[in-house]
Amino acid sequence: MSLLFESIRIENGIIHHLELHQQRIEKSLIKLGSTNSIDLKQFTSTLDIPENGIHKLRISYDLERIQNHQITPYIIRSIQTVELIKCKELEYDMKFENRNLINQLSQQSNADEIIIVKNGRITDASISNILFQSKGKWYTSDTPLLNGTTRAHLIDTGKISSIPITVDDLKHFDQFCFVNALNPFDKTVKHPIDLVLNN
Repeated sequence: MSLLFESIRIENGIIHHLELHQQRIEKSLIKLGSTNSIDLKQFTSTLDIPENGIHKLRISYDLERIQNHQITPYIIRSIQTVELIKCKELEYDMKFENRNLINQLSQQSNADEIIIVKNGRITDASISNILFQSKGKWYTSDTPLLNGTTRAHLIDTGKISSIPITVDDLKHFDQFCFVNALNPFDKTVKHPIDLVLNN
């Protein structure tokens, strides 16, 4: 049975940020007490990678090996409504297959997407990290549920800054967007902050 997973962007035959996914796998295995290794570069070299379009490569693995994988065309979700949902119990610092509590929180809302608030602090959306813009600069919460690969890359390259963000702070921002491995910063939709404030 698989325990963890990675979702990886393939665009016109190019696999994006494979090294960041590799780092997250290694950290997760170590944290869970495994001494085994999984080599994503070697594994993906054996795959039939689509040469055109955007695809999602989903890899499921346990503490010993990759259990299965799937490559599917990626379709961007349309997000028109967003709701803040409070949950102080949620922990999700590794990409576990078990997302039951996150799914339950999503089902509590009628919105297209939720933003999870923990102890008054902004964390993540159901499947994405969140970025906020103020005066032309982009920021992300320093209390994410999961440090996503796209978020990590943007911080490492100086394109965004990680700062404390509370619910009360939201009114100081102009725009926000959702980013993850499948939705890079330069291609994701930017939303007006009123979409959050008015819901």
